[in-house]
Amino acid sequence: MILGVENWNDFWLKNPLWFVACGIGVIMGLIFIKRARKMKGDVKSQKQVFYGYSLFYFMYIITRILFIFSDIARINHSSYYDTFVSGAYIFTAIALLMMISTIEKYLIKKTKRIFTFIVLAGLIFILVLFFISTFEEGILSILRTINTLIMLIGGLLIFILYSMLVKYSVGTLRRNSIFSLIGIITIALGMVSDMDALSTVIPLYIPPIIVSIGAIIFGVGQKPL
Repeated sequence: MILGVENWNDFWLKNPLWFVACGIGVIMGLIFIKRARKMKGDVKSQKQVFYGYSLFYFMYIITRILFIFSDIARINHSSYYDTFVSGAYIFTAIALLMMISTIEKYLIKKTKRIFTFIVLAGLIFILVLFFISTFEEGILSILRTINTLIMLIGGLLIFILYSMLVKYSVGTLRRNSIFSLIGIITIALGMVSDMDALSTVIPLYIPPIIVSIGAIIFGVGQKPL
């Protein structure tokens, strides 16, 4: 569960920096698209990697926008609160799928795309639950639990993949993988710090700062192979 916003003071304490984080994500995503377009035909895999990374950024930006809307809905006691939260989790799963699929298809093929199918199955499952929740509200608590579980599994799979790349690759790919791993870990720490359980310990404005740092580390650390 993302940190709860109870009033407009909380909203403006938390979300301006998330707007900045979204802006950073847009810039990084566009940079990856620009890099991909500059690639020649003989480095098609590198081009697709950059496109995959840009999609990861853009999907996560949609996630944050939906969470911002959920904060507004919560303040106004709107019935759309759960819909926005569930939608945010769905786009987080899509972002994870984009990242894992890109890694397994173009960077490391030892896993036979098994991780991609795991996350895809999880995404389909939560989409089905989301559809059911539109006419059966009792399913929402189950949906949130499943969403959180899938996010944790997806994050762990990305960590495993980049750890494998760091261990088995050499040269520029290994360098990129190290920066990617550091960036992903930092982003994950930011997301964890945005949980309800830590709301009395970590100020609302800290998580977007941590996530932004991770996004920058991940983005600027990538060089063409």
